[in-house]
Amino acid sequence: MQMFTRKKFKEILDARVLLTVESLHKPISVRKRKVLVYLVTVIYILGLVLAGQTKSDIRGNFLVLGFILTILYVLALVLIFWFGQTMGKALIITERGLAFYPVAAEKWDDIESYSWQEFKGISRLPGPTVFSSREGVCLRIFNKGIFQRSLESRSGNSIFATYLIFFSPEKIALAEQIFHQHGLKRKN
Repeated sequence: MQMFTRKKFKEILDARVLLTVESLHKPISVRKRKVLVYLVTVIYILGLVLAGQTKSDIRGNFLVLGFILTILYVLALVLIFWFGQTMGKALIITERGLAFYPVAAEKWDDIESYSWQEFKGISRLPGPTVFSSREGVCLRIFNKGIFQRSLESRSGNSIFATYLIFFSPEKIALAEQIFHQHGLKRKN
Protein backbone atom coordinates (compact mmCIF):
# COMPACT_ATOMS: atom_id res chain seq x y z
CA MET A 1 0.00 0.00 0.00
CA GLN A 2 2.78 2.45 0.85
CA MET A 3 4.53 1.83 -2.49
CA PHE A 4 1.25 2.61 -4.23
CA THR A 5 0.91 5.82 -2.24
CA ARG A 6 4.48 6.93 -3.00
CA LYS A 7 3.95 6.13 -6.66
CA LYS A 8 0.70 8.10 -6.63
CA PHE A 9 2.42 11.07 -4.92
CA LYS A 10 5.21 11.01 -7.48
CA GLU A 11 2.77 10.77 -10.37
CA ILE A 12 0.73 13.73 -9.09
CA LEU A 13 3.78 15.86 -8.27
CA ASP A 14 5.43 15.17 -11.65
CA ALA A 15 2.62 17.09 -13.36
CA ARG A 16 2.55 20.87 -13.79
CA VAL A 17 1.70 22.70 -10.56
CA LEU A 18 -1.49 24.77 -10.77
CA LEU A 19 -1.77 25.99 -7.16
CA THR A 20 0.27 25.78 -3.97
CA VAL A 21 -1.22 26.57 -0.55
CA GLU A 22 1.32 26.93 2.24
CA SER A 23 0.75 25.79 5.81
CA LEU A 24 0.83 28.36 8.60
CA HIS A 25 3.01 25.96 10.60
CA LYS A 26 6.74 26.39 10.35
CA PRO A 27 8.68 23.27 9.32
CA ILE A 28 10.44 21.40 12.11
CA SER A 29 14.13 21.17 11.27
CA VAL A 30 16.05 17.90 11.45
CA ARG A 31 18.23 19.40 14.19
CA LYS A 32 15.19 20.32 16.29
CA ARG A 33 13.76 16.80 15.85
CA LYS A 34 17.05 15.28 17.02
CA VAL A 35 17.03 17.53 20.09
CA LEU A 36 13.43 16.53 20.86
CA VAL A 37 14.25 12.81 20.50
CA TYR A 38 17.27 13.25 22.79
CA LEU A 39 15.20 15.15 25.37
CA VAL A 40 12.37 12.59 25.35
CA THR A 41 14.89 9.74 25.66
CA VAL A 42 16.58 11.40 28.66
CA ILE A 43 13.20 11.93 30.35
CA TYR A 44 12.25 8.30 29.64
CA ILE A 45 15.49 6.96 31.15
CA LEU A 46 15.15 9.23 34.20
CA GLY A 47 11.56 8.04 34.62
CA LEU A 48 12.66 4.42 34.53
CA VAL A 49 15.44 5.07 37.06
CA LEU A 50 13.06 6.90 39.40
CA ALA A 51 10.44 4.17 38.99
CA GLY A 52 13.08 1.60 39.96
CA GLN A 53 14.04 3.61 43.04
CA THR A 54 10.54 3.72 44.49
CA LYS A 55 10.31 1.75 47.68
CA SER A 56 7.43 -0.56 47.37
CA ASP A 57 6.71 -4.03 48.62
CA ILE A 58 5.13 -4.94 45.33
CA ARG A 59 7.51 -5.49 42.41
CA GLY A 60 4.62 -5.02 39.97
CA ASN A 61 4.62 -1.25 40.52
CA PHE A 62 7.91 -0.95 38.64
CA LEU A 63 6.58 -3.08 35.80
CA VAL A 64 3.40 -1.03 35.53
CA LEU A 65 5.29 2.29 35.64
CA GLY A 66 7.86 0.98 33.16
CA PHE A 67 5.10 -0.15 30.82
CA ILE A 68 3.30 3.21 31.03
CA LEU A 69 6.56 5.13 30.50
CA THR A 70 7.43 2.97 27.48
CA ILE A 71 4.04 3.59 25.89
CA LEU A 72 4.39 7.35 26.48
CA TYR A 73 7.94 7.27 25.09
CA VAL A 74 6.88 5.48 21.90
CA LEU A 75 3.90 7.82 21.49
CA ALA A 76 6.18 10.86 21.87
CA LEU A 77 8.57 9.49 19.24
CA VAL A 78 5.73 8.80 16.80
CA LEU A 79 4.40 12.34 17.27
CA ILE A 80 7.85 13.88 16.81
CA PHE A 81 8.46 12.01 13.57
CA TRP A 82 4.90 12.36 12.23
CA PHE A 83 4.63 16.08 12.87
CA GLY A 84 8.26 16.56 11.90
CA GLN A 85 7.42 15.30 8.42
CA THR A 86 4.15 17.15 7.94
CA MET A 87 4.52 20.53 9.64
CA GLY A 88 5.19 23.30 7.19
CA LYS A 89 4.39 21.25 4.08
CA ALA A 90 2.25 22.77 1.36
CA LEU A 91 -0.88 21.45 -0.33
CA ILE A 92 0.00 21.17 -4.01
CA ILE A 93 -2.65 21.04 -6.72
CA THR A 94 -1.39 19.84 -10.11
CA GLU A 95 -2.89 18.87 -13.46
CA ARG A 96 -3.23 15.27 -12.19
CA GLY A 97 -4.64 15.86 -8.70
CA LEU A 98 -3.72 17.16 -5.28
CA ALA A 99 -1.01 16.08 -2.87
CA PHE A 100 -0.14 16.85 0.71
CA TYR A 101 2.65 14.58 1.92
CA PRO A 102 2.19 12.21 3.76
CA VAL A 103 -1.53 12.71 4.39
CA ALA A 104 -3.28 12.92 1.03
CA ALA A 105 -2.65 12.07 -2.62
CA GLU A 106 -5.82 12.22 -4.68
CA LYS A 107 -6.12 12.04 -8.46
CA TRP A 108 -8.97 13.92 -10.10
CA ASP A 109 -10.67 10.63 -11.02
CA ASP A 110 -10.77 9.63 -7.33
CA ILE A 111 -12.52 12.81 -6.14
CA GLU A 112 -16.31 13.04 -6.17
CA SER A 113 -16.83 16.55 -4.80
CA TYR A 114 -15.42 19.24 -2.53
CA SER A 115 -16.58 21.91 -0.12
CA TRP A 116 -15.14 24.68 1.98
CA GLN A 117 -15.04 24.69 5.75
CA GLU A 118 -14.74 28.01 7.55
CA PHE A 119 -13.13 28.37 10.96
CA LYS A 120 -14.02 31.65 12.61
CA GLY A 121 -15.06 32.99 15.97
CA ILE A 122 -15.38 30.20 18.54
CA SER A 123 -14.52 27.57 15.94
CA ARG A 124 -11.02 29.00 15.42
CA LEU A 125 -8.21 26.47 15.34
CA PRO A 126 -5.16 26.32 17.59
CA GLY A 127 -2.44 28.29 15.83
CA PRO A 128 1.19 27.58 15.13
CA THR A 129 2.27 28.78 18.58
CA VAL A 130 1.11 27.57 21.98
CA PHE A 131 -1.39 30.32 22.84
CA SER A 132 -2.46 31.40 19.35
CA SER A 133 -5.55 30.62 17.32
CA ARG A 134 -6.26 31.06 13.62
CA GLU A 135 -9.23 31.74 11.43
CA GLY A 136 -9.51 30.68 7.83
CA VAL A 137 -11.10 28.54 5.16
CA CYS A 138 -10.03 24.94 4.52
CA LEU A 139 -10.72 22.57 1.67
CA ARG A 140 -12.75 19.41 2.23
CA ILE A 141 -12.44 16.55 -0.25
CA PHE A 142 -15.00 13.78 -0.73
CA ASN A 143 -13.81 10.61 -2.52
CA LYS A 144 -15.73 8.38 -4.91
CA GLY A 145 -16.77 4.89 -3.98
CA ILE A 146 -18.32 3.04 -1.10
CA PHE A 147 -15.16 2.89 0.98
CA GLN A 148 -14.05 6.44 1.68
CA ARG A 149 -10.41 7.20 2.36
CA SER A 150 -10.44 9.43 5.37
CA LEU A 151 -9.64 13.05 4.61
CA GLU A 152 -11.24 14.19 7.85
CA SER A 153 -9.88 14.44 11.35
CA ARG A 154 -11.55 12.62 14.23
CA SER A 155 -13.53 15.76 15.03
CA GLY A 156 -15.07 15.70 11.53
CA ASN A 157 -13.07 18.68 10.28
CA SER A 158 -11.03 18.73 7.10
CA ILE A 159 -7.67 17.01 7.54
CA PHE A 160 -6.09 20.16 6.09
CA ALA A 161 -7.38 22.15 9.07
CA THR A 162 -5.13 20.11 11.36
CA TYR A 163 -2.11 21.38 9.42
CA LEU A 164 -3.43 24.97 9.06
CA ILE A 165 -3.78 24.86 5.27
CA PHE A 166 -5.96 27.96 4.83
CA PHE A 167 -7.06 29.34 1.47
CA SER A 168 -7.16 33.09 0.78
CA PRO A 169 -10.14 34.40 -1.25
CA GLU A 170 -7.90 34.55 -4.34
CA LYS A 171 -6.75 30.96 -3.89
CA ILE A 172 -10.35 29.83 -3.31
CA ALA A 173 -11.36 31.41 -6.62
CA LEU A 174 -8.43 29.76 -8.43
CA ALA A 175 -9.16 26.38 -6.78
CA GLU A 176 -12.85 26.66 -7.76
CA GLN A 177 -11.77 27.26 -11.37
CA ILE A 178 -9.39 24.25 -11.31
CA PHE A 179 -12.06 22.00 -9.76
CA HIS A 180 -14.63 23.13 -12.34
CA GLN A 181 -12.17 22.30 -15.17
CA HIS A 182 -11.85 18.76 -13.78
CA GLY A 183 -15.62 18.26 -13.42
CA LEU A 184 -15.82 18.34 -9.63
CA LYS A 185 -19.04 19.51 -8.03
CA ARG A 186 -19.18 21.69 -4.96
CA LYS A 187 -21.01 19.99 -2.08
CA ASN A 188 -23.11 22.20 0.19
